[in-house]
Amino acid sequence: MRRSLPSAMVLAMTVAAATIPACASPEQESDEAIAETALAQGITPSARSPKPIAPPVSRQSIESVPILTGVPADPALTSGGSAPMTDTARQRRIPWSIEPDEASYALVRWHLDRRSLPPPELFSVSGLANAFDDLHPEPPPYSLGLAAEVFPSPTRPGFHILSLVVRGTNRSGDVLDDVLGAHYVVVVEAGEAAIPRIREALRTLVDTLGGNDRLGLVAHGPRGRMILESTRGTAVQEIYRAIDTLREGKPDLVAGLQLGYGMAAVAPGRPVRILLFADGTGIDPVTDSLLDDLRRQARAGFTLSIAGFPTEGYDHRLMARLARAGDGRHAVVDNPSAARRLFSWLPDRLTVVAQDASGRIELSPETVSRFRVLGAPRASSGTVSERGRTLTAGSQATALIELQLNGRSGPLGVVRVRYRSGSGAVKHLEVALEPPRAAASNRTPPRGLRPWIAATFGEKLGGSYWARDVSYGRLLRSFRTLDDSVRTEPATAELRYLIQQARRLEPRQAPSSGLPADLRASTTFDRLRVLE
Repeated sequence: MRRSLPSAMVLAMTVAAATIPACASPEQESDEAIAETALAQGITPSARSPKPIAPPVSRQSIESVPILTGVPADPALTSGGSAPMTDTARQRRIPWSIEPDEASYALVRWHLDRRSLPPPELFSVSGLANAFDDLHPEPPPYSLGLAAEVFPSPTRPGFHILSLVVRGTNRSGDVLDDVLGAHYVVVVEAGEAAIPRIREALRTLVDTLGGNDRLGLVAHGPRGRMILESTRGTAVQEIYRAIDTLREGKPDLVAGLQLGYGMAAVAPGRPVRILLFADGTGIDPVTDSLLDDLRRQARAGFTLSIAGFPTEGYDHRLMARLARAGDGRHAVVDNPSAARRLFSWLPDRLTVVAQDASGRIELSPETVSRFRVLGAPRASSGTVSERGRTLTAGSQATALIELQLNGRSGPLGVVRVRYRSGSGAVKHLEVALEPPRAAASNRTPPRGLRPWIAATFGEKLGGSYWARDVSYGRLLRSFRTLDDSVRTEPATAELRYLIQQARRLEPRQAPSSGLPADLRASTTFDRLRVLE
């Protein structure tokens, strides 16, 4: 006997609204076109693996497939770290954990470059979107800028995407404008596999030092040891010789950090930046006492930022936890280009411009019926915390929310952000959420489209229920609607290449634990069986 879909799901599937036409095109993006774009940007894709062909399925097997029942908030519809679709009549306020995630995208890239799919717990969806700074806040009068944009969903008729960005700036008078003469102390904790990359990254760091900057270097080992005392940045050859002496050894994180903080304390009056270069493996469990020490050092002006050099077993949660305790940044260096980009933000991006930052989105039930946060953070990822976040100059945090509008006119809601500036003053930002302009009057591609592509890619990698009917080919076609200046950027070509790599590697089963064996064997996220 044929079972019917629940009324809530039927309603969601029958609503019609504007969408971006090019993304809905049935035309398939050719692998040759993707490869040409990647090669033009210096990216060499690997050979494509043949796509398996699904075997025929009997009618009896299809009729035995259980139909999902219940409202969209059921656990079955929140797989892969997905958030449920929520009625604004029940909940209209969304807390925003302002998380300047700079590691997720690089970790995904590191895995795909090695022809392996990243584990879903390794990254956050918002972190993938956060790799792109397409949505620019207006020049703010304070330490932070806030921007919002609403545009039709490229894949879900009847829905819109709310894109939010909060970004740190150094325009405020309470931010240290001139940080030349900073004192950098690098603590290295890594094994043999990561040492060559760390040496190369350190040389890149030396090339960015100003004439009055100083650099000290602490190596790993049972007790930690000083490789280079505080040395003027112009002594390039002396620093290079010290870098060449780096060798792998058993990590002793506590001893290395204690030595690093001791070295930092000998430069009074200078801005001090502690940098931990680590492969994230073989480190003893971090104690609450160590985290408390890092927080005390951060309050004293000694912030800790982490550059991770991933190897097998890289503990990204531990690295992020240490960076948060030290009021610093956690970035991942997976290739030489990443090192050059990473150190291009020195010294500005190590300057704290906002602390205890937190936000809240308030939607209007008068104009918004339902919402869903794209890629809700997992508790296991270390990204959920009641404590406000620290933002440095140039860092940003991104949020993407799917909205179902009810057709009524009026504002969609408001976004509010609260933080403490460098002077300790509590400040507030507020942006009203205006309804999207009609497609006929708005020919400009949305600025938040590329971050949305990255976020939807993350949902597919994570096995989100909401990305079940978005094929990789359809996601690749959405690049056609990007603005010309964005579409031709190397970063866009790289994102296309990563999506193509994932399409070649994707063997995972769809979220279909109740399917018969013959269906499970032939069902992937891109080939999900649909019952008419």
